[in-house]
Amino acid sequence: RGFHGPDALDLLHQAGVRYAADFGKRPADAERAAWQGGPAIVFPIRDDAGTLVAGQGRFLSPTAQPKALTFGPRSAGAFVTPGALNSLQAGNPVALCEAPLDALSLALLGQPALALCGCSGLPTWLTQRAFGRRFLIAFDADEAGERAAKEITETLTARGGCVEALPPPHGAKDWNEALQTGQLTAGSLKELPPQTPPPPQVVLTPAARVGGRGAFGKAGAKTESAYHQQIRPFVLAGIPVPPLDEWEQLQTDPWTVKEEAALDEFIA
Repeated sequence: RGFHGPDALDLLHQAGVRYAADFGKRPADAERAAWQGGPAIVFPIRDDAGTLVAGQGRFLSPTAQPKALTFGPRSAGAFVTPGALNSLQAGNPVALCEAPLDALSLALLGQPALALCGCSGLPTWLTQRAFGRRFLIAFDADEAGERAAKEITETLTARGGCVEALPPPHGAKDWNEALQTGQLTAGSLKELPPQTPPPPQVVLTPAARVGGRGAFGKAGAKTESAYHQQIRPFVLAGIPVPPLDEWEQLQTDPWTVKEEAALDEFIA
């Protein structure tokens, strides 16, 4: 599928990709009594801590039905290319793909990527950490991919994420096909959006530290009016703000406080 040479093999090894001779062979499972399994490439699905939570095997036979089989809670994690979680944490753009092969195709040329192993099932931990992070939506160029890309864009944007579209080159169904046809080469990297830090984060502080009892009533109270009071200057400045539920979580788990001078400079 376009992965040749030592660099590609090293990438596959680092990503935890493995070969299984009889993946899916479970004769004791009544629901799969007729399923005999077969040779497949297995992709690990990990959570935000890098822990293995599921696995998806893509069968090598072109006539295999289904083409892939997943064991474990797929929506609890994603297929992670080397360094992708660190890039996300650092504020660098990370591509979101449907299939692991697409994520690996981009990673082969230096673009960190995650694969959802399907068109749906955005992990909860990813949406919770979307604020201020930058995502490149690199889904397939078909009806299902475009519909899923729209839904995920809306979800991440609503959580304060910075989202950009990264569709495959014209004529290619996905990024792996682009790699196989030669449309995705080392020269393509300069055409990808540059890796830049996320926009300034909103300066939100726990209720007990803002105005004391007088501003919020009972110490530590979390009210909608207090939330809107804090986010107003950021909304006026066009800076994404976290939703109310995340602000409420701030009361026990404070966000990183940014220097007010840096925010003033950004607004100016």
